[in-house]
Amino acid sequence: MRRNNHLKLLTLAALTLGMATKTSSTIVSADDARSVTTDGSVKILRSDAPTSVLNPLNPKEKSSNVVGGQDNTKNAGGDALTLDYVSKFDFGQLKLDPDAAITVYAKADLWTDQNGQKVAVPNRLQVTDKRLGADAWKVSLSASDLQSEEKDSQGKVVNTVKIKDAFITLLESRVIDSRAQDVSARFGLKKAVNIYMGDGQAMDILAVNDKEVAKGTFINLFNSAKAGEGVSLTVPAESYKTKGLKSGAFTSKLTWTLTSAPI
Repeated sequence: MRRNNHLKLLTLAALTLGMATKTSSTIVSADDARSVTTDGSVKILRSDAPTSVLNPLNPKEKSSNVVGGQDNTKNAGGDALTLDYVSKFDFGQLKLDPDAAITVYAKADLWTDQNGQKVAVPNRLQVTDKRLGADAWKVSLSASDLQSEEKDSQGKVVNTVKIKDAFITLLESRVIDSRAQDVSARFGLKKAVNIYMGDGQAMDILAVNDKEVAKGTFINLFNSAKAGEGVSLTVPAESYKTKGLKSGAFTSKLTWTLTSAPI
């Protein structure tokens, strides 16, 4: 009985198909087409995800706002274009030579991993651009005189000694993004950049190439191949003759400037 019903269904389908074939001679032309236009809408906003300092050896790992035991993660810039991190350069000790210039390297940064272990990572800077649109940006750096201050018992400065013609060199720049991809080609990078201390001139360190857009988080590594040899300080031999020069601590104020640059 079930088999007979199946055969009837097949026969009905065949008849229906045949009827459709006989009556489908009408042709629909373009003039007969009708269309309706409707709207689709969405409100687009920039990302409000919090910005974190990323581990340059593993960018998916974020810091807890403490890098090498020091808080150096306060954002500079606007709320959508920020300079998230810059290394603090500690050049250790330098022994002057009256006959030759002396160069020393800044100590590597220390990254505190999730297990509390400190790992040496390259000196670097980190920028995040979460703005909407096609604006570019750049980071520049200037350095004040390399100097030492002598103070009296009340803390008043009574003598200042300045080293002339000293300069900092940022070496072998490489840029990676938050997915650890090398995106150096998107930036106008130089093999080395010299920043002369005390000349008041800001040098561009990291700049988006013309007609390029760089959105997201980017880490500029100085000599990514060898942590601890990415930033150097050079003091000329003539510094030995500096009036009032004594052994002691010398410092310089480094000014990092993040600028929006329209394409």
